[in-house]
Formats: sequence, structure tokens, C-alpha cells
Amino acid sequence: MKRILQFLYFSLYSLGSFAAADSASLYWNKGNSAYLARQYPEAIVYYEQLLRLQGSNALVYFNLGNAHYKNNQVSKAVLNYERALFYNPSLKQAKDNRLLAQSRISSSIKESKDIFFVAWWKNLVAGSRANMWAVMSLLLFLVFLLLLLGRISGRYFTRTPIQAFIFIPVFNAAVLFLAFSAAHNAGFSPRAVVMNANTVMTMAPNVYKGQVILPEATVVETAELSGNWISVSLPDNRRGWIQSPELTFVHQPATR
Repeated sequence: MKRILQFLYFSLYSLGSFAAADSASLYWNKGNSAYLARQYPEAIVYYEQLLRLQGSNALVYFNLGNAHYKNNQVSKAVLNYERALFYNPSLKQAKDNRLLAQSRISSSIKESKDIFFVAWWKNLVAGSRANMWAVMSLLLFLVFLLLLLGRISGRYFTRTPIQAFIFIPVFNAAVLFLAFSAAHNAGFSPRAVVMNANTVMTMAPNVYKGQVILPEATVVETAELSGNWISVSLPDNRRGWIQSPELTFVHQPATR
């Protein structure tokens, strides 16, 4: 009886998986068809249904951004391009289209480029590299273990320099640190998008002296919270505080 119940469970699970796959394919095709027919609000609905069903997908976010752009919703377009890049930082089309969308805002804030070593570090610990660093760390550990066993037994690798037994663990520790950093970034993004035109940035919470008016679709880096306010860094590195309802996070942190 137990085996029959297990069989029924796995059969139903498999049928559910196939049904979900069919629904995802249906929403994807309907969304693309609506987009090509210039029915952008309908395309947006289908892509959002697909995301609810399938979860995070860079290409779906990219298409959703395109549909919002064509529907003259620049802030939502930029937000979804940012989400596409969160899940796939190498998606060049999303970077290009994000810049194209922001160019429609006459007062958009130009982004200051990172110093080369900052850009290099961000690339090393990008969330998409977490698996790569984890696999490399495991391989290094296996190599170290193999060399150690061979040296102890005296049968293999007897000529392995003693320095290798120092260098490999140190290098592996560095790789493991990169893996943990990338894994953290894979589940968190401090970036958010200003969704409304004429959003106010102040020097401190509830202090409106020296306020700055921000255009919609501005991408900011967020930091600490203080009540209904959140500190941000602008693309040109200016800093201030914005009321949090004015922002939508690229990847909503669980603690917020």
C-alpha cells in the first residue's frame, strides 16, 4: 500500500511538473505574440504570470522590461532591466536597453564609472559566479587531499614540493571567500529604482533643507533604514535620504 501511495505521489508530482512547464510555455508564447502584435499591456500580464509561475528568469525580466518601455512606463522598464541583470550580469542587451530607457528622461543622472579595481572586484563576487567559485574550491580541496595521501603513503607524488601544501590551502581559502561573497550577492541586491518623477532626496531624514529633486528611473544603491527613510547613493556618488515608498528594490531583501 505504501508503495502504491508513493507511486501515486510521484505520478501526480510529475504531472504537476509537466502542467507547470506547459503553462510556462503557453504564457511565454502568448507574451511574445502580444508583444509582436504591439499589445504591450497584454504582453506585460503574460510575462508577469510567467514569473509568478516560473520564478526568476533573466530573459523574462528582459522581455517584461521591453514591454514596459514600449508601453511608455520608463521606471518599470528600468526596474525589470535591472532585475534581468541581477540574474544574468552578462546580458548586454539589458544593459543597452536600460541606458536607452534612461535616455528618455531629460534630467537623468549620469553614472560615474567605478575605479578599475572596484569594477574588477564587483565582477569577481557577482552572484552569478557563486557556483564557479564553489566548484573551484571543491576541486582544490580534492587535489590537496590527493597530494597529501600520496605523500603520506610514499607511493605517489613524492616529489611534490612542500610549498604546495601551504600554497593550495591558502589559495583555497581565498577562493572559498569569493564563493561566500558571491553567494551572498546572489541573494541580495542593494540597488533600487526611483519609481516616481520629482522624488525628493534630503540630507537627513525629515530635514528638507538642501533637498534634491530626482528624476524617475534613477537607479540608486541603498544602505541603512531609519523609519520610513532609507539612505541612498546616486549614480554620480552623491548621497542622501529618500522615503522608502518612492523606491522599488531590484531584489527585495527578506529583512526589509
